[in-house]
Order: sequence, then structure tokens, then C-alpha cells
Amino acid sequence: MKNLIAAATELNEVLGLDPAIPTKKVTETVLTDKIIEAADMLEEDDVITPETIKTLVKIGAWKFEVPEEEEEEEEEDEPAPAPKKAAGKKPAAAPKKAAPVEEEEEEEEEEEEEEEEEEEEEEEGPDFDALVKQIKTADKLALAEKTVAFKKLIKTNDLFTSLRKDIAGKFNAGDIKNSMLEIIVKAEKKGAKKPAAAPAAAPAKGKAAPAAKKEAPAEKPAKEPKVAKVKKEGAPTKKSLIEGMLATKTGATIEQMAQAMVDQGVDPDLKKNIVVTKLWLSKMGFDTKKAAIDKNPVFKAKK
Repeated sequence: MKNLIAAATELNEVLGLDPAIPTKKVTETVLTDKIIEAADMLEEDDVITPETIKTLVKIGAWKFEVPEEEEEEEEEDEPAPAPKKAAGKKPAAAPKKAAPVEEEEEEEEEEEEEEEEEEEEEEEGPDFDALVKQIKTADKLALAEKTVAFKKLIKTNDLFTSLRKDIAGKFNAGDIKNSMLEIIVKAEKKGAKKPAAAPAAAPAKGKAAPAAKKEAPAEKPAKEPKVAKVKKEGAPTKKSLIEGMLATKTGATIEQMAQAMVDQGVDPDLKKNIVVTKLWLSKMGFDTKKAAIDKNPVFKAKK
């Protein structure tokens, strides 16, 4: 909660939000939703602290690339190869010529067993029904919790490897859900073809089993689902749509601008688009208070 409050405070300052994101007497869910809505207004040249970026990435509100420095720090924490050399103690094993050979053979056998276990797991495949249930359960959650749940599913299931780039920044939960379901359907169809080959391999003497394992890697690349990418290059943004409609002779209402975002495929959530449109208009210097909107709901570019 402290990280969310800090992120909200920084967004209030950077974006000059009026009204500002409330940080007192507010639930974590409401605060998260407000931060996600406000973060949609961030631009690439806005200066944001690394701590706030981490918070925005965690709740799925960061729509830009994660700074390389943070990724390098994570990679540097993982290696620690030094202890392995100490554990091997090759100098001590030198006097005994027979021991190293036996150790090497044991290591090779262990590696082969591990590879066989991994291949068997790959052949068995994921539990598609369980994944579908998890997706449907997550889809019923609030937007912020749904986003976190979808990201966790994608990161912990190799079936969704092709979608991991799409969740690096801000993404549309509805599109990601559909992409996951499409991948599961395609994977089930591929899995249905495997049993036909199994009976043919059964009567073979013993070399048939390794042959089946060699075929498994060929089916690994589930790269076809890349068709369902969330973002497209050159696609309009919420800001560009608002600016375009403000520049027209007739101008536009907040509802019309929000609906345009839905029609252009930018974001299917109309209610969220209305909130973001008000935030953008406020940042551009327009009066978005209820009294002003009731008096004149049409917004036009200022001359």
C-alpha cells in the first residue's frame, strides 16, 4: 500500500492532476484503479523514479519498455557461478584417476534422467481445463487484480511464452484473455493429433520411445498465436484521438471522444475511457468540473 501511495503522489505531481488521485481513506483496489487510469496519460519523456516504475509494472500500468538498468540488476543477482567451482574440487580429485571417471558417468546419467523427465512432462502437456478455469476465475476480478492474475498465468505457463512481450507494459486485459484462450484451443487441437501416432510407436522394440521424444521438440514452438498482438505499430493513442477531435470545427463531447477510443480499437472499456479523457482535457487546460460540462459539454481546441 505504501508503494501505491508513493506512486499516486508522484503521478499527481508529474501529471498535475486536478482532481488529484486520493491517497487517504481509500482502499487498495480503488487506489490501484485510479493509478492505472492516470498512468495511461504518461508520455515517454515524463521523468518517473525507478521505484514508481516498478510499482506501475507490478500492477500492469506501465505502457513503455522497462529500463535496461533494472533488468541488468536482476540478471546480475542470478548467476553466482563461483560456488560451483569450489564444489567441484577438481584439484583434490586429480590424484585418483578412477574417481573422476565414475563421477562424470554419474553426472551424465543424472543429466539424461533429468532430460527424460522433462521430455515426459512436455509430452504430457498442460492441464487445459484447469488453465481455462483459472482464466475465467481471474476474468471475474477487478481490473487491477485481473491484470495481475493474467500476468502471473502468462509468466508461470510456458504455453503462453509468446504473450510475455505483450505484458511488459500496459495491456488490454480483454485482448490478453482472448489470446490465452486461442492458444489453448490451438494447443488442444495439436494434442489431439498425438494419440494417433502413439499406437504405431507401441509395437516397436524399444527404440520407438526415443523417436517419439525427438518429435516433441518440433511441436514446442507455439509461435502461431503471435497474430493476436495487443498493440499495433502506428495505431492511434487516446491522446492523439482527443487532440484530433478537439481540432475539428464541431469539437466533441467527452462521451464522443471516449466512444472513438472504443471504435478505433484503442481500449474497449468505455467507462475507463471517459475518466482518462477527463484527465487529459484537464491536463490540456480545459475545465472538466461538472458545472462547466453541464453548461457546455462540447470541447474544442483553444485558439
